[in-house]
Amino acid sequence: MFDKHAVPLCQMAIPVSFWCLELGSDLFEYSTRMVSAFDQGFVITSPRRLRNGSVLSLRLRVQSDEYDGSYFESRCIGCVIAQEKLYDGAIAYKVRLDDSLPN
Repeated sequence: MFDKHAVPLCQMAIPVSFWCLELGSDLFEYSTRMVSAFDQGFVITSPRRLRNGSVLSLRLRVQSDEYDGSYFESRCIGCVIAQEKLYDGAIAYKVRLDDSLPN
């Protein structure tokens, strides 16, 4: 079950792209969005089925604090730790950021 204290991000859509780093995975970059955030990571949807333990190379495009419309890109490594169906039927994945792996 997802953290009940997760922060909903419906007012700010944060685009996320990822590559699955598992052996035998394709080298395709998938585009998706962040659904919510929690203290050690965030929740994403995915057009590709993921399993618990999947390691992902993630790229987030976040709007800067300034009001000029500029964005910055952040890269990180994460691990899928849970999955759950959303109200619209889509599958969401809880991804814990892993600072022990190189990005």
